[in-house]
Amino acid sequence: MLTKLLRRLAEQDARSIPELAEELRVQPPLVHMMLDELAQRGYLRALADCAIDCHGCAVRAPCSIAEKPKVWIVTEKGADFLRAISPKPQAVRSRR
Repeated sequence: MLTKLLRRLAEQDARSIPELAEELRVQPPLVHMMLDELAQRGYLRALADCAIDCHGCAVRAPCSIAEKPKVWIVTEKGADFLRAISPKPQAVRSRR
């Protein structure tokens, strides 16, 4: 489940906690716990809390100012992990 969440975050589409919870079919508190776990493992990093003035922010639509959301980014360690577990393309052999 942690890997699935990490993959979702690596897609670089902004998502709210409720959206992630729905995609993963879990409750939002579990998403918070998984984000914290991925951060503790070094696969994610939280950016500084968003500023009140969101004008011009690319992710302002899914944000909820009342919640003071965190913006999470996948670290190089997280990206390396995802590359390491991605299936390798199989060589195609022709029959002649």
